[in-house]
Amino acid sequence: MTSLLLSVRNAEETLLALQTQVGIIDFKDPALGALGALPAAQVQALLRLVAGRKLTSATIGDVPMTPDRIVPSALAMAGTGVDMVKVGIFKDGKPLACIQALSGLAQQGVSMVAVLMADQQPDLNQIVAIAQAGFKGVMLDTAVKNRSGLLQHLQMEEIQHFVALGRQYDLMIGLAGELRHQQVLELLPLAPDYIGVRGAASRGQDRISSLDVERIEGLLALLQ
Repeated sequence: MTSLLLSVRNAEETLLALQTQVGIIDFKDPALGALGALPAAQVQALLRLVAGRKLTSATIGDVPMTPDRIVPSALAMAGTGVDMVKVGIFKDGKPLACIQALSGLAQQGVSMVAVLMADQQPDLNQIVAIAQAGFKGVMLDTAVKNRSGLLQHLQMEEIQHFVALGRQYDLMIGLAGELRHQQVLELLPLAPDYIGVRGAASRGQDRISSLDVERIEGLLALLQ
């Protein structure tokens, strides 16, 4: 069954998420970009609130695609004790070299999720390298948050191909990117492991606004 990944940015939102049936609490600062990172110390504090009651993830930020920047950022976030570290794979720089460099962290037991950007003409064949590097999962998202979502950038057949490749390599699969209720309904037949949301769960469907429990419950109802 597909679960909901909900991005939260502070203690209030974390406590709200804990009162719902969301599957993954994702620590992120939506004001700082697609994968805006919270400070490691703040993530640690929020993890103490969660206290193991939910699966957790955290983004490392919109880090340039060079191994000397990506690896330390991922290692620092892994040090918080979060269950999964989300790493954005952007088109500029050296994405393949970064993926390969992160294999060392996977060998140390760090669970990582590679986030491919649907609005940057992602190379879905990178999934092979992602799996070989020891990543736990792979997801689609959008780099630019301008209400132009996943389904505006990739055809359903391309998303199906992404899901199939992920399944072939036993990766956890997530779909995100400015998804609203209708888009969630369209994607559910693909049976991803989770759907990621922020804007659709926020007041006024504005990802920078605070979370809205009624919107969260509405999204959860779609997954039943």
